[in-house]
Amino acid sequence: MYEQQTITLADMTGALKLRRDGSDYASEWTPDVKEMNAAAFAKNLELSSMGIGDVHVTRTNRTGAAGEFGFSWTVTFLDYEGDFPMLLHDAGLVTAGTVEIEEFIKGSANEFTIEPKKASGMPVKDVTTAAGLDGKDVFFTELWDAAGDGWYTDGGEASYNPVTYAVQSVTIPSTSNGNYAGGLTFALTLDRTPQGVTDTTSNLDGDDGSFATALDVKNALEALANIEAVDVTVTDDSTDRVYLVTFTHDLGDIPLLGVDNTIATAAVANVQTGVTEIQSVVTSCDEEFVRDEQHLSITGGGTFDLCYGSSGLYCATGISGTASASDIETALEGLAPITDVSVSATDATNFQITFLDPVGNIPDLEDGGGATTATVTETVAGASALGGTFTLAYAGDYTADIDFDASADDVKATLEALPSIDEVMVSKEDLGQGHKFTVTFTKQPGSSRRRTTRGRRPRISPRRCRPANLP
Repeated sequence: MYEQQTITLADMTGALKLRRDGSDYASEWTPDVKEMNAAAFAKNLELSSMGIGDVHVTRTNRTGAAGEFGFSWTVTFLDYEGDFPMLLHDAGLVTAGTVEIEEFIKGSANEFTIEPKKASGMPVKDVTTAAGLDGKDVFFTELWDAAGDGWYTDGGEASYNPVTYAVQSVTIPSTSNGNYAGGLTFALTLDRTPQGVTDTTSNLDGDDGSFATALDVKNALEALANIEAVDVTVTDDSTDRVYLVTFTHDLGDIPLLGVDNTIATAAVANVQTGVTEIQSVVTSCDEEFVRDEQHLSITGGGTFDLCYGSSGLYCATGISGTASASDIETALEGLAPITDVSVSATDATNFQITFLDPVGNIPDLEDGGGATTATVTETVAGASALGGTFTLAYAGDYTADIDFDASADDVKATLEALPSIDEVMVSKEDLGQGHKFTVTFTKQPGSSRRRTTRGRRPRISPRRCRPANLP
């Protein structure tokens, strides 16, 4: 993935000279590039003695939120593999205004983790080794040509890391320190809202002398809809009873369990943070999104409906004629196609609606009926230079087409439809010129096979190598 950096000027006067970060380039400044077009800007970077190589540059005229004027250049480093050092500007030459240089996309090279594999294709982990020999086995790898030409070279000695499970402690104080009398219970709650599930155990015995056993706690937790399996041990002393909960099948960072009880000093603490595979998919283009803006005016008493899509396919119903901007925002974000909008009020009956997700030219909202009349007018036509669909490949399986601006839930559902993926969590970040989907594998242990992307833009085509199968 190519590195992209942006250089943005706001009401800046003076000269703009750039260099690559690093002590070896302390005096390698470019000429003043402030007034240059994209082609001249690129040429000066490429002809410098900083080892930059070929670049692609776009320049955009911009007017900031405070009305300041300037330019924004986006520089894509085409000849550099991996994370390129940040460009720096000579601040002593800037007499007014601001210069901001930011990393828009962090470059990444085609790098591979070669792990010893079982015949099934799953990585060998220390939990599968003989007792007492965890981490002591030595494996050797071979590299094979992806085109099918056979053996390429010895890969040398392989290494592997143990699975790092999430571990939490649940501490229930003993009666000996006067915290509670008999007859009390406690329950445990796991809130995994990103996965859509929050669940609470049945009540567990908290009486001194008849505490819930480790097996009781294990069975109660494994009965929850959002926990697959745990191991539980318990220790008891004169002041506390401590349950140690290890999440053996739910990988990664697990939210802290909540304690619902009448034992005021009961507590949950993180003992060890789980580690799992996390991969990201970035879609981007050279032009920033233009956000669609619509003006809403309401008249009359009672309620009204706002509909999105052709023939009122999605409708927010029963919105009060005295609704606030926040009320309207919540109502619209409750519609399936709309993830994020910003609503501001110019007065009690007029509102400005800015669509943040989805992007592009959004269909005008429509009055769906009601005693109150809603009139919607588009004030800014949204635009997205990014469009179309992409597919993801994982372990030889390919997803259905995914819209370029799909929701995190849509990407999650599409990935989990693959036979090679059990469960993932997906988050989505708006980058202004594209989106970043972060995929967390919550079931597969070890280094998961890297997903590749097929689509018009971007296209990620990593080289592949195949380790020899090991029994």
